[in-house]
Amino acid sequence: MSSGKQWSIGILAAVLVIGVLAYVNRVDIALRLVSFAMEQRIPVGPGRNIAWQTGTDPQGRAPGERPPNIVLILADDLGWNDLTFNGGGVSGGTVPTPHIDSIAQQGVNFTNGYAANGTCAPSRAALMSGRYGTRFGFEFTPTPPGMVELGSLMQGGEGRLRDSIRNPDAESIPYQEMGMPASEITIAELLRDEGYHTVHIGKWHLGLADGMAAQHQGFKESLLMSSGLYLPEDLSLLNIQSC
Repeated sequence: MSSGKQWSIGILAAVLVIGVLAYVNRVDIALRLVSFAMEQRIPVGPGRNIAWQTGTDPQGRAPGERPPNIVLILADDLGWNDLTFNGGGVSGGTVPTPHIDSIAQQGVNFTNGYAANGTCAPSRAALMSGRYGTRFGFEFTPTPPGMVELGSLMQGGEGRLRDSIRNPDAESIPYQEMGMPASEITIAELLRDEGYHTVHIGKWHLGLADGMAAQHQGFKESLLMSSGLYLPEDLSLLNIQSC
C-alpha cells in the first residue's frame, strides 16, 4: 500500500473517531458553545457587595401597625412533591428542604393550587398579572434563535420528548420583542402604588424592551440574572455573600 493511501486511511479514521466522539458528547459541546457565546454577548463582571436597605419603616410605625413584608419566591420546574414538608422530597426524601419547609410550617400551605401554564415564562406571567396568558397573547416561553434546535438535540435517547409541532404560517417575532405586554397590571405595580418598596431579584424572562422589563412593570429595583444561568466555575460564595 502506498504511503498516500496510508495517509488517506489514517486521516479518514481520525475524522471518523472525532465524529463519533463529537456525537457522543454533542450535548456537552453544544452547552459549552452556548456558554461561550453568552460570555461574549454579556460579559460577567466581578462579584461586588450590595448595600441592602435595612427594611426600617420610613414612617417609624411598629411592625403590628404597618403592612406586612411580602416575599414571593418562584422556582422553575419545582413540583409539589419535591419538597419534604408534604411528606415527599427528591429521591425519596433524601434531599430535605428545611428552609422552605419552615416557610410552610410558619405560614399558610395552599394544597389546592394549579399552574396557569405548563412552561416557565407564561406561568410566571400569569402569577405576576393574575390572568391567563391566553388573554394577552403570552402563551409560549420566549426563546432566542437556535434554542429550540438545542433543546431537540438534548432530547435524544430513551424517553425523549415528542417532536415539536410547528406552525409554518405563524408570525415570527424577534426575541427582543417577546414578553408580557406592558399594559398588563402586575402585582408589583399594585404593591408599589400601596407604598411598598418593590424589588426583583433573579430571573425575569417576561420581556426587556417596550416597557416589559421588571423596572417598568412595578419594581423600583431589579437585580437581573441575565440568562447566564450559572455563576463562574469555582467562584467563592464568600465573595458574593451579601447577595
